[in-house]
Amino acid sequence: MKHILKSTNLKERIRIFILLTTGISFLFFSIATNYVNKSLFLKNTSQLMLKNFDLTRSNLESIAEDSKNACAIIENDKKIHDFIEKEKDFIYEGGNAFYEYYVAYLSMQDTIIFLSDTYDIDGISIYTNSGCIYGKNGKTYFDKNHIKNSKWYKSMESRKESALFCSSDYFSEQEQIVNGDLCYIKLLRSRISGKYIGAIRITISSDHIKSLLSSSSSNLICTTYLQNDIGEILTPFDNYINIDIKPTSKQTLSYDGNSVIICQELTGTNLFLLSITSYKDAMTDFNKIRLLIYAVTIIILIISYKMSKFFAAGITKRLSKMMDSMDNIKYGIFEPVSTGDYNDDIELCIKNYNYMLSEFQALLDEQKQHEAQKRNLQLKILQEQIKPHFLYNTLELINSAAIINNIPEISEIVLELSSFYRLSLSQGDDFHTLKDELHHISLYFSLQNKRAQKYLLLDVNAPKELLNASVPKLLLQPIIENSYYHAFPLSLNKENAKIEVSVKKHNDDIFIKIYDNGVGIPYDRQESILETESKDGFGLRNINERIKLFYGNNYGLSVSSKPGVETIVTIKLPYRPMQNDF
Repeated sequence: MKHILKSTNLKERIRIFILLTTGISFLFFSIATNYVNKSLFLKNTSQLMLKNFDLTRSNLESIAEDSKNACAIIENDKKIHDFIEKEKDFIYEGGNAFYEYYVAYLSMQDTIIFLSDTYDIDGISIYTNSGCIYGKNGKTYFDKNHIKNSKWYKSMESRKESALFCSSDYFSEQEQIVNGDLCYIKLLRSRISGKYIGAIRITISSDHIKSLLSSSSSNLICTTYLQNDIGEILTPFDNYINIDIKPTSKQTLSYDGNSVIICQELTGTNLFLLSITSYKDAMTDFNKIRLLIYAVTIIILIISYKMSKFFAAGITKRLSKMMDSMDNIKYGIFEPVSTGDYNDDIELCIKNYNYMLSEFQALLDEQKQHEAQKRNLQLKILQEQIKPHFLYNTLELINSAAIINNIPEISEIVLELSSFYRLSLSQGDDFHTLKDELHHISLYFSLQNKRAQKYLLLDVNAPKELLNASVPKLLLQPIIENSYYHAFPLSLNKENAKIEVSVKKHNDDIFIKIYDNGVGIPYDRQESILETESKDGFGLRNINERIKLFYGNNYGLSVSSKPGVETIVTIKLPYRPMQNDF
């Protein structure tokens, strides 16, 4: 197979790849469908079940919270509480006590009616000492002494709890509960003695509960019901699936091979909500979809075979053009590839290739320009130099003649001039230390003062730790020369005329500032001074370009001047210690 692919061209390989990919995908899909169906169903069905389940649970918890709130209002109402606790006293005292009893009864009746209308509940009943014997509604008041044998009361005693959610099976016939209703019972205890004085019963009808449970089914075939913490079913159902489920406070999602089961405790209650969906019933629709997928896949396979040739030709034709253009590069031909109306990855690749080609061409042109500039600068540097051996021998001859003829002034000038040129030439190296560069301008300044008989002051201030910094040779001397000749012409008679050179380091850069208090630079020349070629030698423009060639565009010269006051030239260089070769 590998040999066949290597011997075929790109067009045929793309066709084979498309056909193999489609065919293998179809075969894999056929084999894996039976395994994938279960996970897809569990994922999709479970998400829908969880969504409906959470909505139903939220509604049931809201009803449970309403039941608790109604009980709390009755329990915390002092008039109602006192009435229930002192009911027998009201009845047997007679006279005004009976009137007070009746008024309290009416107040309690109004409160019960108000709470029944306000909260999402279907009825409120109260167990009192005598069952409110004068009450008109027999379903509202019950005698607490007749219900101590009730199942709900015994259940609360065994649990040692004062509140309980329970089904209609927990109540006797005398307590008048409709089959299927859900109740919340809360015991009332005396605020004084702490003894049991009655109970409050909140009733939620079976129809109300059924409507909430049925809303969780949606389009799924499932059964939803309530179960208490000991496994008893509290709500009626039509198609209950007998599954042993252990209640848990956290939401759980499980699968027993036949059904998907969700179970979670209703917050703040002893109830659990369960939802069970039959896997077999839900898979009926999914199997129909699976057959449809098989049919569509076969059709796609046939279409893929027909279309593979068309797509392969469309891909390879444009790639071939780009490969031909790449081959031409080695012959120095930079010819871009023509683009079309496509909007795909190949078209983007061709556009990026054309952009890279143009950038590469521009880079070559820029490189050639930089090389030409560098050669010109190097030529100008060479033009500033003379044959070192001839110069040194001549200066040595003059120095010997001065010593023989006892002329120390000439000998001093010759020695300074010799040192000056030794630093200038320094065997053709492009760099030397900042210390040598500062010594070089000191020698130049001394020679110029002696030659022109000027008395300018040169003040150099550089920290010792920066003296070993590497700087380009002939960096400062042209600037000092400009200041010497142009800032202080012979016609200028100025006291305290001086040139100051200071060096500072900031972060990883050094800044060399050359200051003079001469005539300054006219404003109309300041902007172009770094762009104009010097007519009389090595100007500021050349120095600026040398620095940028050596270090990049972030470095170079800057000039500021106030005519008649001062001129400041600032040089920015990267700090690089000079490496000594031994």
